[in-house]
Amino acid sequence: MLKRRLILFAPMCVLAMSGCASQLPVAPLQPVAVACPVLAPPPAELMEPEQPNLTDRLLTRFSASPATATAQSGS
Repeated sequence: MLKRRLILFAPMCVLAMSGCASQLPVAPLQPVAVACPVLAPPPAELMEPEQPNLTDRLLTRFSASPATATAQSGS
């Protein structure tokens, strides 16, 4: 019984492995140019003022203000 299974199973494994290993030649896909839709700007009531990013906030926080610079240079 085991010999019979082996005789049936071994060729099937070889066929399955060779089928998975072979690749059909495939034509390369070419990109297709598509026009992007132009979106309308959002209504004014939905727009919010732009908030400063982290870099702008740090520069504002650590930059020497004119009052501080003149007070230190006058000492």
